[in-house]
Amino acid sequence: MFGIVLLHAMTTCGYKVPGLFGRTSYFLYSCVVGFVFITGWYGVKFSLFKLAKLWGVAVYSVVVVAIVDFFMNGYSGWWYYYDILRGNWFLNAYTVLMLVAPALNFLIGGVCDGPEHIRNQCRSAILLLLVLVFGWSFLGESPLVSRLVPVSAGVESYSALSLIGIYLAARLIRAFNVEARLTVRMRFMVTCVCCIAISCHLSTYSSPFSFGLAMLGFLFFKDIKIGIRMSRLVLCISPSMFAVFLLHANPIVFGFMKSLIVRTGGAFIMTSLVVFVTTLALDVPRRLLLWIILYCKARHFICSSAR
Repeated sequence: MFGIVLLHAMTTCGYKVPGLFGRTSYFLYSCVVGFVFITGWYGVKFSLFKLAKLWGVAVYSVVVVAIVDFFMNGYSGWWYYYDILRGNWFLNAYTVLMLVAPALNFLIGGVCDGPEHIRNQCRSAILLLLVLVFGWSFLGESPLVSRLVPVSAGVESYSALSLIGIYLAARLIRAFNVEARLTVRMRFMVTCVCCIAISCHLSTYSSPFSFGLAMLGFLFFKDIKIGIRMSRLVLCISPSMFAVFLLHANPIVFGFMKSLIVRTGGAFIMTSLVVFVTTLALDVPRRLLLWIILYCKARHFICSSAR
C-alpha cells in the first residue's frame, strides 16, 4: 500500500518525474496487482457483513476527508465526496470481485476436483477470463499495439475484470502449487523479463509483467521470518490498508501531496511516508469503534449464555 501511495505521488499529483527515477513509477503498478494477488491467494468467501464492512470503510473515509477539507479550506461540498464514492474504480471493482467471488471459487474448484466435463467447462471459462484480462485489456493499453485492439468499456485495465483475472490467476498458482515448481533460476529469469518489459512501460494493472513481478514479490516475502513483534505490527496495521487507499486517493489529499512535493523539492518518498502514516492514524477511530462494538457484542453473548 505504501507503494501505491508512492505511485500516486509520482504520477497523479501532476508531475512527470524525469530520468531513471521516473521509470521506477512503472514498477509500482505491481503494488496494486500485488494487493489483489494477496486477496486471490487467500481467497474471498462472500458475506454481506464483509461487503457492508468494505463500504463502511468507504463511507468513513468520505466523512474524514470532508472534515479534513473543511478544516483546511473552510468549506465542504458533500455532493463532491459522494462522487468520490461513486467514481473510485478500485472500490467499485473490489465490490464486484467480492460479489462474483463464489462463482470464481467454483471455477477453481471445478478445475481441481470436478468431473471431466465440469473440469473442461471451468477450464474454458477461466481461460476466456484470463485472455480478456491479460490479452485484450493489456494489449488495449500497450503503447505498441493499442491502436490495433478494439476498445471496450468493460475490457480495460481500470475495471473489475482486471481484478477478477488477477484473483483467478493467484488462486490457480496456489491450487496447482506453482510455487514449488519455480526454481531459483526460473524466478531469476522471470524477474529479468518482467523488469525489462516494465522498463518499456508495459506495466498496466492488467500487464502480465506487473503480475509476474507481484507474484514473485509475494512468494519471496511470504516465507520471510520477521519476528513476533514485527508480525504483530503487520497484523495490527493490515486491516487499515484499504482505508489508507481510500483516504489518500482523492483530490483533497492529492492536492496536499502536490503542495508538499513542491515545498520539499520533489521528495516523493518522504511525502508518501507522511501521507501513509497520517492516513493510517486517521483510520484509528474507525478501528477503535469497530473493536468496541465487537467487544460489546461478545460480552452480551457471554452474559446471555451464562443466564
